[in-house]
Amino acid sequence: MKQAVHSLNPAAQRQHAVPTQAPRRLLPLAVKLALALALFLWMMSTGKLELAQLRVFATDLPLTLGACAFWLAGPVLLASLRWKLLLTAAGYRIGMARSVLLQLIGFFFTTVMPGSLGGDFIKVYYLIKDNPGKGKSTALWAILLDRLIGMLGLFLVGAVFITPKLDALWQIVLLRPVIALVYGYIVLCAVLMAALKLLKAPAGAAHADGDSLPARLRAGFLACRVYRDRSRTLVLATLLSTLSQGLSFLFFVALTARLTGAGAAWHALGAIFPLGMAITTLPLSPGGLGVGHLAFDQLFTLVHLSGGANVYNAYFVSQTLLNLTGVVAYLLNRPAGLAAPHAARTAH
Repeated sequence: MKQAVHSLNPAAQRQHAVPTQAPRRLLPLAVKLALALALFLWMMSTGKLELAQLRVFATDLPLTLGACAFWLAGPVLLASLRWKLLLTAAGYRIGMARSVLLQLIGFFFTTVMPGSLGGDFIKVYYLIKDNPGKGKSTALWAILLDRLIGMLGLFLVGAVFITPKLDALWQIVLLRPVIALVYGYIVLCAVLMAALKLLKAPAGAAHADGDSLPARLRAGFLACRVYRDRSRTLVLATLLSTLSQGLSFLFFVALTARLTGAGAAWHALGAIFPLGMAITTLPLSPGGLGVGHLAFDQLFTLVHLSGGANVYNAYFVSQTLLNLTGVVAYLLNRPAGLAAPHAARTAH
């Protein structure tokens, strides 16, 4: 357990890092930053992205208040409750207030650290400190399951708006793969949950060790088996995810109507929103910067809309600034954070 805490402690990792490996670790980050900056500047030079559009938050108070309300209700409260449910079902002790605090800390580190999973590892680090009798493996897989269910809610929201206009949307040839992806992901999640419920643990899985892919998959299967008899928890977590992503979609629709004047293009946006947001989670650039702008610019074109880069930019900036307020939660949690490096050092 001490080794698990040590492996998750960023300060302890830096203490034992080999200096000659630093340039190698920084190279992927430099490439991501260069890609994001290149895409961002290119879109500005071509007129696809206009930073002046951000003035909408200074001139439209209801929209600004709506951005804050959506962030608090969806990503903070509903997502924290979903994570708490999954962790409680896996045997972790965590209250709602603690879940919200760790969620905010995760937002902050996800925003300031490279990669979309940085904040998740910080959350796991504090979680296992709160639960000294539990290992990190199940916590990490609970994070992954939380991510999968979060994406499931996103695609369910898309399906809700695609299905009533499926015939018309299917006529757009380039949109067909997007629609197929939405329904395909939902089916895949249903199959995975059914497998979790019905399949038995593979022979020898209880003693699976090693870093090979089969060993890791067996370990993940065993970790997720705690949810085998927690169907109600998984359904409730999916419902919370759908509500949270639904709020996200409503805010995105409001931004689209305000910045493009296109009105509430519910069904068209419902078709492209899930894929666009999924693309922003790929580890191609920090926080989806540049990549997300380009993705929504092209996706808007598919459904005969314009201004996708500006709409996503307003969404990106508003949520990034709100996520940075997570530094307050981190500072409030500072005593535990300061004790962590000392504990890791004394463990050795």
